[in-house]
Amino acid sequence: MNCPLGLAAQALALVVASSLGAQTTADSVIFHPTRGVQIGQDVRVSLSGNRYAGRVQRTGVDSLFLGAASNPVGIRISAIDTLWRRGNFERVGSNVGMVTLGLLGAVAVAAVYVGAAEGGQSAGGEEWGAMALGAAGGTAIGWFVGALVGKAIPRWQRVYSR
Repeated sequence: MNCPLGLAAQALALVVASSLGAQTTADSVIFHPTRGVQIGQDVRVSLSGNRYAGRVQRTGVDSLFLGAASNPVGIRISAIDTLWRRGNFERVGSNVGMVTLGLLGAVAVAAVYVGAAEGGQSAGGEEWGAMALGAAGGTAIGWFVGALVGKAIPRWQRVYSR
């Protein structure tokens, strides 16, 4: 006896079973450990307690090639325990510079206006606008200077860890 509900249940079971078989494990996802790593970037790789460092020359289907362009060393991606890439503190430096010089700009302009008011010259209520302008100028300059300083400071960022 062919029941339409029974056929639908069998079809659903077949679809679910076939999709489960098509899923892969984390180790077979080839470029997962190298996500965020670019050609020409300095990296450190840890595999089985040994560390290797070098510049990425190219990536193969299952390997990462480090070292000189004439003689790169191939490392199997599935053997990588930890992968670091070299970065810098550009974003952190720009944020610190924006806050610091923004506040200093606002305080400096406020001090100028307080000094002018003590000298008998009334600013006529323009203090807040000038403070906002000083803060905006300080923020822009701080962003630029902080980014330059942060770019000069290296750091290693962990990209992948098993």
